[in-house]
Amino acid sequence: MQKSFTNRQRKNNRLLQKELSSYFLLLKRREVDLNAIITITSVQVTADLMSAKIYLSIYPEQNSLRIVQNLKKNKATIRYELGKRLGSSVRRVPDLSFYIDDSLSHIQNIEEALLSAKNPKLPEELQS
Repeated sequence: MQKSFTNRQRKNNRLLQKELSSYFLLLKRREVDLNAIITITSVQVTADLMSAKIYLSIYPEQNSLRIVQNLKKNKATIRYELGKRLGSSVRRVPDLSFYIDDSLSHIQNIEEALLSAKNPKLPEELQS
């Protein structure tokens, strides 16, 4: 079910996604050794604009849990930096919650299952 957002929420979603993306690019070059490609797939700000859920796609996937834990641990710093970047664009920077968006790996698993169903492997005795 698609969640319906107000214009104000959509504006804040886009703004946070843009600023967090550029912040992660700087973060990769600076203090935190991310060793991964982080894409912000979605930002969902609550109706009262007090909290935001940030969904991340992380490649390679084996680093994703460590990176999300690191981001959660440093969310106060990230929020502070976001406040400096946003300036007067928002009244208050929302509380940030980071989540792994596993929709890409889910799609990949479905594609692999469909391909294996389309081309089933024959038993060895029938392969000749």
